[in-house]
Amino acid sequence: MATEWTRTQIEPAMKDTVWIRPLCADDLEQLVAWDGNPAVAELMGQRFEGADSARAWLLAMGPRRGRLGVAVMEGPRLMGDVELEHIVWRTGEAELRICLGNPAEWGRGLGTAAMHLVLAWAFGPLALRRVYLRVAVDNRRAVRLYEKCGFGKRAKLPSTGRLRQARAVWLMELTAASYGGAAGRPRASAAGRGSTVLE
Repeated sequence: MATEWTRTQIEPAMKDTVWIRPLCADDLEQLVAWDGNPAVAELMGQRFEGADSARAWLLAMGPRRGRLGVAVMEGPRLMGDVELEHIVWRTGEAELRICLGNPAEWGRGLGTAAMHLVLAWAFGPLALRRVYLRVAVDNRRAVRLYEKCGFGKRAKLPSTGRLRQARAVWLMELTAASYGGAAGRPRASAAGRGSTVLE
């Protein structure tokens, strides 16, 4: 394991008004409410079957369990969350999932800002070498966001898990070596359009 999961490791990632912090129990009520929104569920599927499953999900977080989660904040407001899961510390790989929970906030650049904060943390203190994700092929807004952050398409796969209702998914990936090269490592404060929700 490359690092311990501590609050101090991600608080320095605060940029302007968009910042990240560890998820906590106080976030669960809002996450469950977003999870029940049909617009959110259409893009990412439902994660929770109520408050109990949300609590179990949060308790399953931790570096030794191969899962970490952060809250996406704008000023004092919780705007969404990002998960790094299926973390393999030995090879430095993890799968990324991001959710901005309020559709009225989509398209403001929060997703771009959050992605860069999380990627800087993943490739910095966490010392990951590769981050990958799956996104529905018809979720064009999300695909554009990921490409803007430097992710490249690697394969088109059948959908499974929470995205099982989608026709197909792109497997996309970004390596530590290419982040900051081809991706240009944009500043987290340089948020653009394309914030989205996905599995």
